[in-house]
Amino acid sequence: MSRRGDGGQALVLGGEPRVDLLPVEIRDRAKSRATRRTLVLLVVLAVVVAGAGYAAASFLSLQATGRLEAEQARTQDLLAQQLEYAEVTEIQQQIVVISGAKILGTASEVLWDGVHEQLAGALPGGTAIEDASYDGFAPWEPAPTPAGPLRGTSVGTVKLTVTSPGVSEVTAWLRSVRDLPFVADATLDSSIDEEGAFTSTVTVNVDVSALANRFLPEAPAEEPDGDQAEQPTDQAGAGE
Repeated sequence: MSRRGDGGQALVLGGEPRVDLLPVEIRDRAKSRATRRTLVLLVVLAVVVAGAGYAAASFLSLQATGRLEAEQARTQDLLAQQLEYAEVTEIQQQIVVISGAKILGTASEVLWDGVHEQLAGALPGGTAIEDASYDGFAPWEPAPTPAGPLRGTSVGTVKLTVTSPGVSEVTAWLRSVRDLPFVADATLDSSIDEEGAFTSTVTVNVDVSALANRFLPEAPAEEPDGDQAEQPTDQAGAGE
């Protein structure tokens, strides 16, 4: 049985009497040993955690090193393959450069032989071309400016000296020449009567239709529309 006295301390009635005769130093020593054991356990735990972290970091580092070495080996393999086909790549690049140079170098090319044949083929009877000169422009030069308001935009000029019985034959020839697909314009510059025969100077300007376009890349073939592709099937079904 216990009661609380006025001093606030519990009074035990009928309890077993006990006396602690241990010195204070012994109790403090026991507490110190318990504290040291706790500290030792904490140190051991810290060492274990640090060791585990180091082991994990070392494992990840080994994995990263292995991946790096694998990628380096793959890179070396790719470089070796590139060196093996370097000559082929260089030839392909040269082909591209040469193809581009051909397209650029012939961008303003006119096949003057064909132009002359068509102009001469349109001559009426009794007329003939005595002299001819042909003038074009380089691909890197600007297109020639028309010489007058009646001149069309051209890519080349033909100067012709034509002999004829009269002026009417030349003018009729010029009218027919203007219908040729490559002719931008054709004009009579002068006509001289030389004892019943006329010598006329004619200028013919040719447009882009006269360009040779020998090395232009081919346009890709157009695929038929879906409706056109299905049309033969429908017709076959109708026939049945």
